[in-house]
Amino acid sequence: MKKIAFFLLLALPVAGYAQDVKQLKRQAKAGSSEAAMALAHYYEEQDQYKKAAKYYEQAATPQADYELAALYINGQMGKGSDKETARGIALLRRSAAAGNRDGRYWLAYCMSRGLAGEGKDDSAFVLYSRLADEGDSMAMLQTAVAYDLGRGTQPDTARALQLYRKAGDLGVSNGYSFLGDFYRDGEYVAPNADSAFALYSRAYGLGGNNTVAALSLAQCHLAGTGTPRDTAAAIPYLMQAAGEGHPMAQGLLGDVYNYGWGGISPSADSALAYYLAAAQQDDPRGDYMVGAWLYDRGAYEQAIPYIVSAAENGNMDAMLLYCRASLFGYGVEAQPEQAYIMVRELTEVMEGGEAHTLLGNMHYSGIGCQQDYGQAVRYFDTAARLGDSQAMMFLGDLYARGEGVPRDTVEALQWYERAVAAGSLRAMKTLAASHVTGRLVPRDPKRAVELYQMAADRGDLEAMCRLGLCYETGEGVILNSRRAYSLYTEAAEKGSAFGKYLTAMCYVQGIYVQEDVEQAFQWMLQAAEGGHLDACYLTGAMYATGEGVKKNKKEARKWLSLAAENGHAPAADMLKIL
Repeated sequence: MKKIAFFLLLALPVAGYAQDVKQLKRQAKAGSSEAAMALAHYYEEQDQYKKAAKYYEQAATPQADYELAALYINGQMGKGSDKETARGIALLRRSAAAGNRDGRYWLAYCMSRGLAGEGKDDSAFVLYSRLADEGDSMAMLQTAVAYDLGRGTQPDTARALQLYRKAGDLGVSNGYSFLGDFYRDGEYVAPNADSAFALYSRAYGLGGNNTVAALSLAQCHLAGTGTPRDTAAAIPYLMQAAGEGHPMAQGLLGDVYNYGWGGISPSADSALAYYLAAAQQDDPRGDYMVGAWLYDRGAYEQAIPYIVSAAENGNMDAMLLYCRASLFGYGVEAQPEQAYIMVRELTEVMEGGEAHTLLGNMHYSGIGCQQDYGQAVRYFDTAARLGDSQAMMFLGDLYARGEGVPRDTVEALQWYERAVAAGSLRAMKTLAASHVTGRLVPRDPKRAVELYQMAADRGDLEAMCRLGLCYETGEGVILNSRRAYSLYTEAAEKGSAFGKYLTAMCYVQGIYVQEDVEQAFQWMLQAAEGGHLDACYLTGAMYATGEGVKKNKKEARKWLSLAAENGHAPAADMLKIL
């Protein structure tokens, strides 16, 4: 039986109890239920639950039964076994039968969650609705939820709305929050973003358990619902809700660190920590994001359990990622034909164009189905019109090469521009490079700088480096070696091997900084360790000549060989004479 934290216990003053314990024990022995309750509270504050239980039993009042039930159901009397839970439920029933309001409320709570034997929603509804009629604000909220979702009663949205507002008026934060959802989504009432935001703000202002209100306000700031879009303004609310354990807030905060929203520096470690926190609460998106994070880094076997868990809980992005893994056997058995069937099914239920894009790629490559460029174009076109920026990029590529469609650089350019407008970093960089080289379009270095700046502003490290090169050479912008060096080092410090290589070259050539061959070597070695081929070659050359580092023929051969094995011709030539 799953344990559940009720937060039932009332925090009563215990100051001075230590001095009065003997007197209270005498009074309790003489039959004072008040003294017995005071002793129970004292021992509970001391985490001496068995002694507390003894005095709750001695008090023998409906309130004592309710508080003793909490000890059993919360697992504080042992290991939280089914037997202990059953004992707690029996005490709640006795408390409720005697008319205790807390006992009645929490018995209904247990019934609605299947902890009270029969677990019938209609039994819980009867208890909640009676308490609501008596003016219990929390019972009003639960009764509203029952009417809203049809739990134990016929759905009655009008009654639900009435009770949500009444619960909010009586100080229950979630009453206003849930009411705000109706106005935000336009369900049963006319959509009104301003009213939704006002209700969330009112709910948050009530304090107490306002986690849902905090999350709702964060989502309003992220989406611009009833307030200007402002990611930075959303972050404090996300921090609060995530800190209070809300899995959706934890997942969104993971996005903040993953993508560097709201002025937050991107941090893969922080992002993963928040995604894991959400996943540990069986949050499907949390599972998916952890799985995707591991998958993108090649840890396929570790990723698959998270992806499967998310998919089994209805996350369609996870289903699609599992299909990708099945195409190539990444962490699972390769089943490309079955993956093709699954992806086609997903195209019928997914709102975006991602599944269509994957089908386009499968037809383009002939994996899992017959190769057919024309069919690939049709799927890419559908995906692009659904807003998928990757499909827009692929269409641009196909028109540029004339595969499946007549070669048409004008059409290719239009699709690349659409992908840029849709936020595709690859499109920004591809189009920028074309404007630098004049490959698809007339040379336009200024437009290239604009595109690289757009991608750099979104945290793309390669774009930072390319933008730095524009400032270093004065291509499309006023020459500014200081700005170039700043962009290189920023990218380097965030892990870019290209950035480290360019920083090293600044020290080699004295760009903005004094020439410093030893400093150059340190950056060059880091770039080589990150897989940059030119850096591997130059690191080997520096070891061979002793520039910036002590001569070491073994290390020179190591780095030159690595570069040569990956097609670096100068490295191969140098190896021949070393």
